[in-house]
Amino acid sequence: MKCTFHRGSQVFEISSGMDRFARMYGSAMPKTREDPAASEPGAAPPSDPTRTWVKFKVVDHQTGQPIENVQFQVMLPSGNEQVKKTDAKGIIDIRGIPEGYCSLTSDLTGARIDDTRSFVGMGDVAVQDADQAGSEKAKGTIRIARLEEHKVAKGETLDSLAQGAGMTWQDLAAFNWDTSAPKEINEHLRDDVGCTNLTADGKNYRFDDQDDPGIIHVPRKWEKAGLATEKLHVIKVKSVGVSNYVIIELLDTDPGDETVKDYVFTLRSADGSYDKSQTVKDDVNKDNRYLELCYEALIPGLKYTFEVNPGDEDELYKILEDVSYDELVESEHDW
Repeated sequence: MKCTFHRGSQVFEISSGMDRFARMYGSAMPKTREDPAASEPGAAPPSDPTRTWVKFKVVDHQTGQPIENVQFQVMLPSGNEQVKKTDAKGIIDIRGIPEGYCSLTSDLTGARIDDTRSFVGMGDVAVQDADQAGSEKAKGTIRIARLEEHKVAKGETLDSLAQGAGMTWQDLAAFNWDTSAPKEINEHLRDDVGCTNLTADGKNYRFDDQDDPGIIHVPRKWEKAGLATEKLHVIKVKSVGVSNYVIIELLDTDPGDETVKDYVFTLRSADGSYDKSQTVKDDVNKDNRYLELCYEALIPGLKYTFEVNPGDEDELYKILEDVSYDELVESEHDW
């Protein structure tokens, strides 16, 4: 059995041995195409064989619904940058460019929580499926960010969190609550973050470990490089506010295979406070011919085990065992 975990721009694979991980990268550099007509006497001048295309598609990671009006800065293989937005089918289609690799970034200047989607991972869909209708329509420009649902702690401030993300405290407040006015910020700290303690002068609320829910959304710049031409690249995102999660892809498990219909896939914490089991019926992406499961509401600070139970009398497979929360959802190294 093979499965991958991905978070942010990182993708990890678990091979059949269930204890070997390797980072997955894009495909090899496309081969140069030859035009046989170029050598025929009297033939018309051939079209430039180095000119090609690339497509990008943005979809909701659970529903697969395309998302319209997502804006990117696209760096082309030529070194030229273009600003593009997804169309009603969630697609950016760029033609007549040199072969090579592109990169995407999303500008967070002036971003607000309502117009930002959190990056989940890259996906695969067939090109013929890219024209499906029913996109998520947005009134304004949508951005993509690496979004942290940060649990505040004693000693932290709005300014220290903002500096860690390369922002000002005014920008971070505006992102979360659409205001930079101190009076309104304090109201949100009290009502939304759950702050109860005031600073020594009694003028402002301060963070504490006991604040409930104690959550500040911290956006960081998202970028993706190494996107080859002559491909459709699918970008999976989610709306802000969905709790901490991990997506597990079981690449050798076909949801349509009758032999796996009774398999149970369980993610549980070492202390038993988190325990969630799923089956092939919980597949979150029906377009793929492999199983994709999403486990949400993970609890920070715990260790997790992921196991597969093929049936009553079969062996129980532990694919991951005692993996920390940070490794599970934010890992940036090979396991």
